[in-house]
Amino acid sequence: MNEPRLKKIFNAYFGFIRRFIPQTPVGIAAGLDIGSAEYKFVAIKKTKEGFELERWASEPIAGNGDPAQVLGKLISKTEHPPKAVYTALTGKGTLIRFIEMPRMPLDELRNAFSVEADKYFPFPADQIYTDCYILDPAGKGRQMDVMAAAVRKEMADERIKFLLAQGWAGDYLSLNPIALANVVQILAKDTFAAKDEAVGILDMGESGSNLTVMVNGQPRFCRDIFIGGLEFTRRLSQALSLNPAEAVQLRNQPGDRLEAVMGVYEAPAQNLIREIRLSFDYFSTENDQDVKAVYLTGGGALIPGIVPVLQNQMDSALTVWNPLQYLKIPASISAAEVESRGVKFGAALGLALADYD
Repeated sequence: MNEPRLKKIFNAYFGFIRRFIPQTPVGIAAGLDIGSAEYKFVAIKKTKEGFELERWASEPIAGNGDPAQVLGKLISKTEHPPKAVYTALTGKGTLIRFIEMPRMPLDELRNAFSVEADKYFPFPADQIYTDCYILDPAGKGRQMDVMAAAVRKEMADERIKFLLAQGWAGDYLSLNPIALANVVQILAKDTFAAKDEAVGILDMGESGSNLTVMVNGQPRFCRDIFIGGLEFTRRLSQALSLNPAEAVQLRNQPGDRLEAVMGVYEAPAQNLIREIRLSFDYFSTENDQDVKAVYLTGGGALIPGIVPVLQNQMDSALTVWNPLQYLKIPASISAAEVESRGVKFGAALGLALADYD
C-alpha cells in the first residue's frame, strides 16, 4: 500500500462530521454500510422533486468468505458502480461526545480540539482521528455546544486501505450515528424536529445497537449498546438446543413457532431496554428533558416478533422507522421491497447524502 497516498486521502478528505447545509447537486452519490452481518449499498440522485433512489443492494457475509468477496458480489449487483463511495465505522474504537467549549469559529475549534482531544476520549491523542461540529453556530453566548467524534487510527486506516484495494476511493469516512443524523437533517426534519422535543433513534444491528437522542433535529446524545440481533440468536440457540445455523433460520423464519420465539426474546430484550433506560435517565438528568419517543431502525427491526417484545417493555412509544421512505422510487425498483427492507439501509443512505449536507 502506498502510505503517502493514504495520508493524502486523509488530509484531503477525512472528516466525520459535515455541516448540515445543502449544497449544489453533485449527480449520483453512493454510500456503503459495511455491517457485521451484511453489506448495504445505496446510490441516490437529486431531482427537482427531491431525492431519488438510483440503485440499492445488499450482500450477506455468512458463507461468502473474505470481505473482498462480499464486496465484489455486492458490486456485481449494481449497474455502473461509482468510482468513489462514502462509508462509515461503528462500534468499539469509535466514540462521540457532546461537550461545551468557548465560542470560536469552526477552524479554530478543530485546531484547539486536536490538542485537547485526550481530555474527552480514552485514547492517546496520537492514536485517533478526530473531528467536531458546532451544534449551535448562531448562538450568542460565550459557550457553545459541540459534537466531537473520534476513531482509532488503525480502524480508519484499514477501512481506507480495503476500499482502495477494491478500486474504490474512500473520499469520506464517517460514523454510523452521524450518517443517520444526515438523513434526519436533510430528509426527515418534519419527523424529528418538533420544537424542543427529544426523541431517540435505536439503530439495531447484528453485533450491537446504537442509540442517539435528537433534539430539534440535532443529535445531542449518542452511545453504543453491545446488544444486537446476534444476542437474540444466541438465546434461541441456548433455550431451544439449536446449532447456530438452525437458530438463525428460526429467528428469521419462525413460522408457527413465533410465540415460543418471542418468549425467548424477553430476557435479551430486558437487557437492551435496561441500557436504553439508563441512557435516557442520564440524558434527562444532564438536560432536564425526557425522551418522548423511540424510532427503531436497522436490520434488527426486521426480526419477526422483535417489535412487540420491545414495545411491551419500553416506557416510550416505539415506531419502526424506514429512512428510505423519503426517497422517490423509480419504476425500475420495487416500491414494495423498499418498504419491506428499507429499514436496514439508513446508514448507507445517510452516507450517500454526505454530498448534499
